[in-house]
Amino acid sequence: MTDLIATAPPAPTLPTTDVQPSTLDRWSRWLAVWCTIIVVIGLGMVLVSQVTGELFNLVLFGGTATPAAFASDAVEYQRFIWAVAGAITIGWMLLAIPVARGPFRRGESWAWRALVQSFAGWFVVDSVLSVALGFAENVAVNVLFVAGAIPPLLATRPRRR
Repeated sequence: MTDLIATAPPAPTLPTTDVQPSTLDRWSRWLAVWCTIIVVIGLGMVLVSQVTGELFNLVLFGGTATPAAFASDAVEYQRFIWAVAGAITIGWMLLAIPVARGPFRRGESWAWRALVQSFAGWFVVDSVLSVALGFAENVAVNVLFVAGAIPPLLATRPRRR
């Protein structure tokens, strides 16, 4: 058994970025804090969906009141959707935080790509659907959500060699 271990090839190393460790550390902390803020917003969407629903109503319908045309079951369904969106957001950020604090902080290039793809994929799909379904105002909310991730991801982007 020890012969197998002794002759095993070394574990492959992951490609890393050429960004300075101090820069990665600073931006890792920034991303972790930003994602934690998004978790808190998600918790608000789950725990006080009426309040967060009113904020979205303000953005989407121009006032905090639910539109008069909404039946009571539609209002409850709207609260349910805010809560589910909050739960999804929480799960997404609870994955992003350890990626930011671990492999991203160590400069592993896959972690940078994963975070960029995650934020960009959500932003593009959500924004395109918002516009297509007649709720272009939601793009402003999306910009606020993604705004905190842009500086660290731009500052740590891998350089072409």
